[in-house]
This record gives sequence, C-alpha cells and structure tokens, in this order.
Amino acid sequence: MKVAVYTFSSCEGCRYTIVNELGRVLESFKSLGVEIVREPLLGVGGEPPSYDIAVIEGAVTSKEEVNKLRDIRRKCKYLVALGSCAVLGGIVTFMYKRKGEVTRFDEVHEFGEPIHKFVRVDAVVKGCPVKVDEFLTTIEYIVRGLPLVELERRFQYVKSSERVLSDELLKLDTGKCVVCGRCVEVCSALGVNVLDYGFRGSSIIVTTPFFKKFKEVGCVHCGLCASYCPVAAITYRDDVPKVLELLKSGNLNVVIDKWALEGLASSLGVSASRVVAALKLLNVREVKVWDPQEVATGVSGPALVPLSSAEAEYVKMFYPDLSKYLVSHPKVSADAETVVITSCVARKKDFSHVLTAQEALQLLESVVGREQIYNVGEEEASRLGADVHGSIKVLQGPDQIKEGLMKFRACPKDVVVLQLCFGGCMYGSGQPYRLLDNVTYTNYIKNSKNSRIF
Repeated sequence: MKVAVYTFSSCEGCRYTIVNELGRVLESFKSLGVEIVREPLLGVGGEPPSYDIAVIEGAVTSKEEVNKLRDIRRKCKYLVALGSCAVLGGIVTFMYKRKGEVTRFDEVHEFGEPIHKFVRVDAVVKGCPVKVDEFLTTIEYIVRGLPLVELERRFQYVKSSERVLSDELLKLDTGKCVVCGRCVEVCSALGVNVLDYGFRGSSIIVTTPFFKKFKEVGCVHCGLCASYCPVAAITYRDDVPKVLELLKSGNLNVVIDKWALEGLASSLGVSASRVVAALKLLNVREVKVWDPQEVATGVSGPALVPLSSAEAEYVKMFYPDLSKYLVSHPKVSADAETVVITSCVARKKDFSHVLTAQEALQLLESVVGREQIYNVGEEEASRLGADVHGSIKVLQGPDQIKEGLMKFRACPKDVVVLQLCFGGCMYGSGQPYRLLDNVTYTNYIKNSKNSRIF
C-alpha cells in the first residue's frame, strides 16, 4: 500500500514525532509492504498520482484547504486524521474562536475546523503529539483489513474517589494530591501545623488531624496552602461565577487593594493604570484603590493591627495574652454592587463577592484578553480613603511577627501592623501564582526558622 502524508494548519509536531523514530517506522512499513509516496519532511514531495492511505495532520483554516482536503479524499481509499488538530481542531480551532485576542489573521485563513467537518475520516490517531505506536498500529489495521477502532489510552482500573475535606473557605481533595509536601511545609513554617501526612507507603496522603474540617483544627484560613499547591488539590472558594453574573448588570463597582493592583500589573507586565482600564472593560462602572493599612493611622498605641482575620486568629491562638491589644482588622465598605479584589484569601470571609488577584487575572485574561489589555489606554483609579503616610511599624511573615510580638509582650507600645504571609501582603495568598514562584517560595519559606525540609 502507498501512504501520502499532508499537513494543513498545525505546528507539524505530530509528523516530527513520527520522523524522529524513522528507523522503527520504516521497519514496520517494510514488514507490512507499505511505501511512503509523499512526506516532505523526508524529501519525498510533489503530488503522487495515486495512493491508498492519506495521513492528514492539522486543522482546516481556509476554503483553499477545504478544496485540497476533498481532492485528497477522492484519491485515497483510507483517510487518517493525525493528532489533535486534525481530529478535534486543537489549538488552531481555539485560536480562531478567540480571534480578538491573537494577531496575524488574514483574509484567506478565516476559520479553524477539524477535518471531519468536511470529509469522511476512516481512522483517527489522537494526541498532541501522537504516540508513534498508535500510528503504526492504525496503519497495520488498515493494511491487514482489521476493523478500525479508536485507540484509547485509558486505564482499565479507575481509582475510587478519595477523601474531600472542606469548609466555607478551603477545600482539600486528596485524590488530586501528589504528596509534594509544599502545603505541609508552608503550614509548618507558619507554625500552625494543620496539615500533615497520613498513612504510609502507597496509601500516604496529606490531611488534617483526624480528617476534620480546616476550621475545626485550628486553621487560621490564611490560604497559603492553596496558593502554593501546584496541582490545585487545595483550593479556596471560587467567586468568579458569582462575579460574572454581577458583571452583566453594568452597575458594578470594584474596590481593589494596592497590593492586588501591583500584583496584577506585575503579572501582566503592564502599568497599574492599564490594569484599571482593563478592569473597566469588564463592564465595571468605577474602580477604587484602597490601602488596608489606613486603619493603623487612626489607632493609638499600644495596639496590634491585623490586616485580615488570619492575623487576628494567629494572635489569639499563639499569643492569647496579647489579644487585648488587637483592634478590628480593616474591612472596606462594600454593598451588593461592589466586588472586592484582594491579595488576601482570608478577606473572602469578610464579603460574599471577593476575587483574589489570581482570580481577577484569570477573569481578565479569559474575558478581556491579553491583546486588548496591552493595547488599552491608561486610566487612573480613584482613591478610597487617605493614602498612608509616615512611618508604620509593619511585621511581615511569621518570623518577624514572632520576634516582634515577643518584644511587644515585654514592652507593649507603638502601633504594630501584622502581615502574616511570607514577604508581607505584596506576596499574599491571593496574589497571582506568577508572583508566588519558586524564588518567593525559596526566599521566604525554605529559609523560615520553622520550615521542615523533607
């Protein structure tokens, strides 16, 4: 049998995967009596007059490609769709459906569709890229006249669901956990020790004591475990669907804390004023910036100012004798038409419509799109309350807080602001994951005095 290989719109990765194992492919083809009559990657180009099997890689993006595909279908006895782009449309189809967010479109290439939308497909080889073994098996089935079936890569054994521990803010799905230990290390570095390992050997999991809910075992709900989990086995409450519904009204206001605004600007690589303009493209009426530390300017010492409920719970748990110095943590005034964007997961306990900076980033990238964010004009946000001027004593991270509170206990004076997250609120648990990268993790957690290195 003769095989001809064609490519439409794709990266050609599937064909390169096959060519990279050319020796094995040619040996298999030889044993089956298969001849390659077209594959430009092998220097076999041109248009053969006839062939039995056509192997098509890539999605279809123009009327010209549709006509070419139909011509190939008329010539061959069997047509094989090779890879995700040909089988499902792949990234090419996604790109054209999100046309407003990408560039380099022209009048010729105006859509993206998988090849089965235009011709009959006899066999498919799935994957991005494909598995060479599956490709060879498909060709063998065709040559030997065996029934063509879609080859699946699914295990016969399906793992039963694991324990899921959740409360109103945090959720741990042990079935997703890869037991990397980052959450255990973060919780240990804080000194809270709510998370640890359970069982032994292949049954080992990360869990709370006796599989209790987070709030029942002394969790302060800082949210750092969720932010540093690499596989989303621990997640915090998702408010994005609620906010999307609210955005439809067109009467929504946004209040964003200064660290969340800086985090979004840094992650997107644009100015803060461009982030404000991008937020307004979400159908937001007004954007205001606030500094949670403003509460400290109106407090007389001695006093401890927790910037969220997490710091307050931390002091009550580990320094109960200092609880009398705690003032209420700052809360912005927010009505039913206001969404709060914050660098702090714990602030989700204060309001029903709260987006972390990470959630806001996902919303901006999916709804507005990076192309528009980069090209939108700049717009300044109004300030909610006064800017914080002068010196404020701020303790950032558990190590500074522990040392500072010991000194405060010995000589209670001054107004002390507490920021529990490693590196302070600028690296809070709600910040974009791009900020909470390995550098931040290494600098603030691995070197923590309480860190447990595994």
